[in-house]
Amino acid sequence: MLNLDNQYSLRKFGINLVGEVPWGTHLCQLYQTKQDLLDILVPYFAAGLQGNEYCLLITSPPLNVEEAEKALKKAIPNIGRYLRRKQLEICSFSDWYLSNGQVDAEKSLKKMLEKEEQVRNQGLDGLRTLGIGESMGTTYKEKSWRSLSAYEKSFSSIFQNLNVIALCAYPLECCNGKNVLDIERNHVGTLINRDNNWSLVEDSVKRKEREGWYKDIVQTSLDAFWITDLQGRFLEVNGAFCDLVGCTREELLKRDIQSLDMVKSREEIRKHIEKIIIRGHERFETTLRRKDGSPVNIELSVRFISRNGEGTFFAFAHNVTRRKRNEAAIKHSETRYRELANSIADSFVALDRDLRYVYWNKASERITGIKAKDAIGRHLFEVFEEDESTRKLADIYLKVLKTRKPRVFVDTLTMDGRSVVVENYVYPSKTGVSVLTKDVTQRKELQNKLEEYTQRLEDLVKIRTEKLKAAERLAAIGETAGMVGHDIRNPLQTISGELYLAKGELLSLPETDAKKNLMENVQIIAEQMSYINKIVADLQDYARSSPPCLEDVSLRQTVKDIMATVMIPSDIRVSVSMKRGFPKFRSDSAYLKRVLINLITNAVQAMPKGGKLTLRATFNDENVLIHVGDTGEGISEEAKAKIFKPLFTTKPKGQGLGLAVVKKLTNTLGGDISFESKIGKGTRFTVELPFVESNTSPKVSMQTADDF
Repeated sequence: MLNLDNQYSLRKFGINLVGEVPWGTHLCQLYQTKQDLLDILVPYFAAGLQGNEYCLLITSPPLNVEEAEKALKKAIPNIGRYLRRKQLEICSFSDWYLSNGQVDAEKSLKKMLEKEEQVRNQGLDGLRTLGIGESMGTTYKEKSWRSLSAYEKSFSSIFQNLNVIALCAYPLECCNGKNVLDIERNHVGTLINRDNNWSLVEDSVKRKEREGWYKDIVQTSLDAFWITDLQGRFLEVNGAFCDLVGCTREELLKRDIQSLDMVKSREEIRKHIEKIIIRGHERFETTLRRKDGSPVNIELSVRFISRNGEGTFFAFAHNVTRRKRNEAAIKHSETRYRELANSIADSFVALDRDLRYVYWNKASERITGIKAKDAIGRHLFEVFEEDESTRKLADIYLKVLKTRKPRVFVDTLTMDGRSVVVENYVYPSKTGVSVLTKDVTQRKELQNKLEEYTQRLEDLVKIRTEKLKAAERLAAIGETAGMVGHDIRNPLQTISGELYLAKGELLSLPETDAKKNLMENVQIIAEQMSYINKIVADLQDYARSSPPCLEDVSLRQTVKDIMATVMIPSDIRVSVSMKRGFPKFRSDSAYLKRVLINLITNAVQAMPKGGKLTLRATFNDENVLIHVGDTGEGISEEAKAKIFKPLFTTKPKGQGLGLAVVKKLTNTLGGDISFESKIGKGTRFTVELPFVESNTSPKVSMQTADDF
């Protein structure tokens, strides 16, 4: 909030960053986009209208009158009441400030004084204004800026004791270092949007902070900036200047400007420096030598400032190399274009500054069906119907005329019932603009096909990469499985044998507490051995690539064998059901057992607090369906996509191979596996295997079932 005190009542500015301000406050906003303007404009005028103030918006591109009015109507629901009371006025920058195309400071101040008197007679509390400087795509011309700066200075002096609050908005891209310094002198504070955060640079209370902001502006400016002493030695440079000449800051601070100038000798530069000291300011063009020896053309503005007997030169430079090249190319081409224009197969036309056609080549006649005699001398909107498309063309032509910079844009036209893609090249000339239009439909089609082909290649590479990663992962697991099978299973067999003997000896001992404890320990060891053996089996099963050994399998018997070997806690209820007389079918019994053991083990581990384990089997003409369900904790959404990936686990003791083995073995058997799960409800896995009926199996009705 601005720390300003005076005898008058404070007014809401509309922006929390600024808070309340007194009458006579004159602030500035440096904007970069149309949205920057709307971010400040809407709440600023909303506060003024609600505070019984007359609101005057003087706008210019990039925000036209219609857009500003639309934005205010959208943000202020009851704006109609203020419009009926004639409390809001929106006008263009040119209507308010310009006379004969130039800023008229005297006329503008007079109109503002008349408006302030009108507001007082209208019975409103005061006047609130916002003037938006036009974004022209280039820095302000010296003459125009002097007029604007003089107006701002006079405004602050005249209106500081009146019931007026003013905000001036300038495009940052059009402001050089001198402009920024002038803005700082003519306003009590400046609003700047930096990294999507608005900041207020104040005049005196936060002097250091404000200087930091302006330093940042200079350092981030696209224009080069440097400071030299009287001898031309560099004292400070910004990043843009370093980029311009291809040197680092440290290298430049050891050099002087004379070592970079390619046009003048040291003696000529010395005389020029003396001239600038006398005049205080100079604007001219010159050529500098880059570090690699190449030339760079610049437009240079130098100001001399003397303090305490010491002189310093502040310089701002804009790279005009491209402009110089374009000007030279255009000058050369204009001497030949008329004889060349009719020989090209593309449309080529020329327009004057009023957008009237002055040239129309043969290709333009053929493409448009309009003869040159019917186009030359006529306005764009007289040759072609005025609509959104032609208005867009006119805007582009006018911008090229204004900026003197060529433009290239792509458009789509409908000719003879087909869509045609054209590239338009718009060049400035001495008398207007020249426009070359090329049919690039075929090129665009080829480009689109190339992009599609590239995308397909990228997709193919992605798929192949994933397969390669999977193969590498499988190879690593296979190597580990071989080591595990050799180095762990042999000791396990020894331990198992010794454990069996120990258990036999324990059984022959008399019943005592010690015997009971030892038997429990033996049982725990046996369980852990079983767990180790499962890890080894999972590793080897996942790494194994041998085809299944098909045989006649009795699912009922397979399930009985499994249930006899899997240890199920007493707090888990088991429900097994399958269709009566379930037939034998062709499969690999060992693979099927591994699949079901892993699924049942997984279900048991998912119910640490007990629950219900369900195993249900059905079949039809094509498939055998085996469902293994639990009432455990369920699988999270995040884990569902990874549940079958090897080495992925959600269990503290898990290795992440159980379900990966299930997936691989099921696929090896020609089947598939799916699951359904809800957090807190449990999970159900479904193994779907091909039903190849055994020749020895009786025909079975598929409509009946019984409990296992």
